[in-house]
Amino acid sequence: MPNRKFRLSTALTAGVGSVSLLLTGEAHSLMAVPSLLIPLGYVRSYLGRPNITQKAVAAFVFLDLALFFLDLVFVSEDTLLAVVHLTLFFQALKSFDLNTHEDHTQVHFMGLLQIILVSELTLSVWFALVLALFMVILVVSLMDGYLHSDPGTERVAFTGAAAKVSGWTLLTLVLLFILVPRTAWTGFWGKSHLKRIATTGFSDEMDFGSYGDVKTDDTVVMRVELEGPAPGELYWRGSTLDRFDGRAWTRSNTGERLLFSRDKQFVLGGQTRESLVKQTIYLEPINTRVLFGLPTSVAMEAEFMYIGLDDHRVMKLKREPRGRVRYTLWSDPNMAVDIRKPRPSDLQLPQTVGRIPDLAREVVSGIEDPQLKAMIIGKYLQGNMAYALETRRTPRGISPIEDFLFNTRQGYCEHFSTAMTLMLRSVNIPARVVTGFLGGDVNPLGNYVLVRQSDAHAWVEAYIGGRWMRFDPTPSAPPSLRSATAIYLDAVRMAWFKYVISYSSLEQRRAVRTLESGLSWISRPHLPDMTRLFSGLSRKGLTIIGFMAAALFFGWKLLLLFHRQNRSPQRSALQSYERILKRLHRAGFSKSLCETPKQFAERVARAGGPVDAIDASEIYYRIRYGGDAGLLHELDRIATRIEQQLATMRKPAPPNQEALG
Repeated sequence: MPNRKFRLSTALTAGVGSVSLLLTGEAHSLMAVPSLLIPLGYVRSYLGRPNITQKAVAAFVFLDLALFFLDLVFVSEDTLLAVVHLTLFFQALKSFDLNTHEDHTQVHFMGLLQIILVSELTLSVWFALVLALFMVILVVSLMDGYLHSDPGTERVAFTGAAAKVSGWTLLTLVLLFILVPRTAWTGFWGKSHLKRIATTGFSDEMDFGSYGDVKTDDTVVMRVELEGPAPGELYWRGSTLDRFDGRAWTRSNTGERLLFSRDKQFVLGGQTRESLVKQTIYLEPINTRVLFGLPTSVAMEAEFMYIGLDDHRVMKLKREPRGRVRYTLWSDPNMAVDIRKPRPSDLQLPQTVGRIPDLAREVVSGIEDPQLKAMIIGKYLQGNMAYALETRRTPRGISPIEDFLFNTRQGYCEHFSTAMTLMLRSVNIPARVVTGFLGGDVNPLGNYVLVRQSDAHAWVEAYIGGRWMRFDPTPSAPPSLRSATAIYLDAVRMAWFKYVISYSSLEQRRAVRTLESGLSWISRPHLPDMTRLFSGLSRKGLTIIGFMAAALFFGWKLLLLFHRQNRSPQRSALQSYERILKRLHRAGFSKSLCETPKQFAERVARAGGPVDAIDASEIYYRIRYGGDAGLLHELDRIATRIEQQLATMRKPAPPNQEALG
């Protein structure tokens, strides 16, 4: 009969495996009920209570198999999830049937299977802790089961031996993770059962109401590391829509073609990679094939075998991603998004267009320049319509866009982009709706941009002067601050995905080259004193010292970054800009939700306010999205100068008083 220590370690093995499966949230609530019996079974075993009879065991085995097939056919309808439920049944049954060492060994290996299943169902950072804990418990359990028959050996050598074996086991796992060749196979490591994020607007259809809910959803969609000259505003271009029936947008056939990779490289057209914006994008599992990036993408590096690229320069995967996706893009912000000539669909108007053409002609009356027409229409929408996430149900007999323009005068990005597109088409300017994301939160700890569902956006591309140009008529929302804890936790998630989950053959080759260069450097005869210093240490000692040094170094760096995050350039820039806004507000210049920082600064200057507000907005953009910390002092200096100018100025009178004067 196994001793109590061995029975306790077996209970921990079963508990960690089963609880980890339940934490993924994938197990069906009804099929997970038997797992509630696991603690009871092990408490009875630990107290030495008798096990259930073998007849009862046989009966429950047949019951488990019957439930497995019912689960497979009627409940989960998924082989992997049915196996998940079967392991929970097995662990519950074995907790009442632990007679021999073989029974305990079965529990250990079933627990190992459960951990493998957990790796299929989640990519969360907590899985790393669970895996390390489980491997230590498993090693200790197996060693205890092997050595417990010799009490003297157990008392003298077990603790030290278990610690050494556990340490070397974890080290071996790390080395295997680094050295095992990566392939394109998406079996166990494909994460095909991860829940996809329900995005909207990136398929071949978008109807009104698509963005109303996601604009309040803080679910992370992607994280992006930027290198190179960052543009003023970050438009993560996704898909395009060119046909409108009065209720919904659809996408016509845009001639998608396949691009095959050459040594993980894709040439999308355009210039070389010098002076371009580099984006390393970590995309969460989403229910769309579309790949996002700053316009205009000219090259890509990724593990994909091929991608789709259509005439609108929309990039797509072969199928919706089964797990998180990592790819690198190089974009030229000065290059035209698309030079393809417009099609008839880019001028198409629905039969329910109503009074929209008359409104468009009235707004641009007397204007001949197409670009100026587009700008005036955009300004008209920003100045006469309000941004709102909640809109009323459209009455019968009128289209949603007419109701927006002539009745409610409030809506979200779908309404603004649709209205501008139809108004442009009404004055014979080809236009289309583009969907994607706008902006994102800069995480100063990891130096990356965090893009959420709430950043989903729709804007307009118009064909003017032989090229497609971007216009955004939607009023912008004010920036928001995230808590220091949220910033820190997301930086940990980013590091987990960057260095573990997305560790591919590209990173593997880079790591091997780095290791080779490091070893060749160490082997050179230019450090004789250090060689003599470490010559007395064993290889194991050097390994332990190296791991301890690495742990101390990364822990110190992480702590240092955490303490410095409040002094990050992006956060400091936001605080300085808010200081300017407050001072301008007290002086009578209030920023509305419909204005970007640049638009607000231009209005202040036109109203006789400080002209330096324009310089402040430009520097704010460069610091917040470009990370140029060297401009912080300049922003503070401009803020002080604005305060001094406002102190000598008369508070502006309301519009009606100015008119009377």
